[in-house]
Amino acid sequence: MAFKKAEATKRWARVQTYGSAGSGKTRTLMLMAQEFSDRLKAAGKPHRIAVVDTEHKRSESEVLIGFDFDKEDCVGFAEMVKAVEGFGSSSHGVLVIDSLSPAWESLQDAQDIVKTKANTVRFDQWKKIKAAWKEFIAYLDGLEAHVLLTARQGNEYKTVTRENGQEELITVGYKAKVENETAYEAGTLLRMEVVKQQMGAEEFGLHKAFVEKCDAPGLIHSVLSFRKNESLQDDQQAVAEALAPLFETFTGTNGEATEKPKMPSDGVHSDGTLLAEREAQAEAAEATSEDLLLTYTVQIKQAKEIKELQAVWAEVTAAKKRKELMPQAHKQLSTLKDQRKAELERTVSDES
Repeated sequence: MAFKKAEATKRWARVQTYGSAGSGKTRTLMLMAQEFSDRLKAAGKPHRIAVVDTEHKRSESEVLIGFDFDKEDCVGFAEMVKAVEGFGSSSHGVLVIDSLSPAWESLQDAQDIVKTKANTVRFDQWKKIKAAWKEFIAYLDGLEAHVLLTARQGNEYKTVTRENGQEELITVGYKAKVENETAYEAGTLLRMEVVKQQMGAEEFGLHKAFVEKCDAPGLIHSVLSFRKNESLQDDQQAVAEALAPLFETFTGTNGEATEKPKMPSDGVHSDGTLLAEREAQAEAAEATSEDLLLTYTVQIKQAKEIKELQAVWAEVTAAKKRKELMPQAHKQLSTLKDQRKAELERTVSDES
């Protein structure tokens, strides 16, 4: 494959905010969603905002101050997945999920997840939990829309040894309370803080967004500040000005709409059902591989000449490409094929 000149073709924003309770993460994201929506509308593109609310209808408070959007209330990971799969870009251009954290916690509490005596997820269970989560995040990344996500804030800890030899767990920073690699998929990551300010007799919260990373030029070290509820118009103007490079970089694709990403979770009714279906698919794939292993093993052993062996191996190779053969099964067949080939070559040599 030949290399070609790189071009900036990804025009949809992927933003995640996280912060403590009351830090302004939801309000900041809604202000950003409104700015993205206004710009899409001005360009004559689908622009409605769709909100997936996993926070017990908390998004309704945003309606009261003037935000205009469509929403779906969800409880748990599976309901969030179904809501997002119902998102359509024919009328909507911005998808907001507020917040990812309850769904991530719900996925860990699915009925078939085995827990330890301390009620933590057993180590061998994390693989299927993370696989389901990563599939969902990959689905989000494929949507033809601006995707904006919030998450709750957790602490990062580190064990240090004191001079007296005792170990102590200390807080060394903050992280989003969601699957650890989710932040890698967000092009822009903002951490929210609220700082109490005093102006005469009035005390108010100054909300700050620290740009931890951003794939738009000019925002790496920027800090956004605004007074929540001063006025929706003023707050939106503050966000629009502070994050201008982000809005100017991600304007929506100018190309043809791509096929909607697929996720094999249609019809799930609970987080446990979703994980069980994934496990069933894996078991079915393994059973198919075992059947083919047995079939091809017999055919390889019964091959009476090199050409017949080559024909069998061509079928094995095709099955591997179709992902019907597991890597380990293919490796066993390869070893058997080499042994049978050596036997046939010795037979030909002895006959000559």
